[in-house]
Amino acid sequence: MDAIAVAGMGWAGVASGPGGERDLTRRPAAFDHARARATDAENLSRLFPGRWNARRALPAGLDPLVAAFAMALEEAGWWSPGDREPVLGALVLGTDSHPLISAAAFARGIAEQGASGISPTGFLFSLPSSATAVLGILFGLRDYQATVTEGGLSGVRALAHAFDLIRLGRIRRAAVGVLSIARGDDTALLLPGWSGAAHPPAVPKASLELAVALCLEPSLNGEGGSSGDRRLPRVEDCCILDRPPDGAATGAGECDIEPDHRSLAAPSLLAVARELERAPDGLRTRTLIHSEPGRRGCGVVRIRRD
Repeated sequence: MDAIAVAGMGWAGVASGPGGERDLTRRPAAFDHARARATDAENLSRLFPGRWNARRALPAGLDPLVAAFAMALEEAGWWSPGDREPVLGALVLGTDSHPLISAAAFARGIAEQGASGISPTGFLFSLPSSATAVLGILFGLRDYQATVTEGGLSGVRALAHAFDLIRLGRIRRAAVGVLSIARGDDTALLLPGWSGAAHPPAVPKASLELAVALCLEPSLNGEGGSSGDRRLPRVEDCCILDRPPDGAATGAGECDIEPDHRSLAAPSLLAVARELERAPDGLRTRTLIHSEPGRRGCGVVRIRRD
């Protein structure tokens, strides 16, 4: 197996900065974006019959994550709205900021209200694996599930983990994704060099909520994937290295993300997904890198488009 095919992609979210708010969501023509983004409890119970309580809202911050996975899984042909059977496959999710921000909110509640401020739900969503658990409830993907937490490299590490498992024959296919959320003062939790610094860097006023999802499956004869005969873009390699290889490029797909947020995990997979979606321009193979300031190593993804 020379490469792994990307059968479906999805990304959803918003970013704000000095220039105002920008919608980062992918909008494929065949996808009902309004339906997927309507993640109120009643709509969720229709999208996922028997899998979600119509009286329970989706936990805060997970709207773009569910929308991105729905988009990718539907494009891959693995899932359709209203399916009652769980999706077959594995699930790997990278996260950097969501559990930290949830933990900060949980701690504030206790500090401000004492014992009455303790929220069992708030504690639950302080755990890095909670977002993965919600995706598992909604879509299935029970073959294998993992949560990856490696700061700004979490997205590339999640992709590399699933990539290796498929190539080794440990899993047949996988939905891989990443979630990053940065809001106001909580962004300080995520800035390299902030913790313990005598003069911490200024907290950016920009905010970001972004989720990206990719559906991976074995590439057949170096062409399409097992879902059908269509020619699919492919991931040829994905790993974490001490330093970037010669000829690698930073992700051009991050250009509409504020500089303060480009080192988060989700922008790394956004750059990969946008590059996979582009039509070949003569350079069929491209190597992208993603680095996080203050952390040793960089994520490296080599893709191919035909």
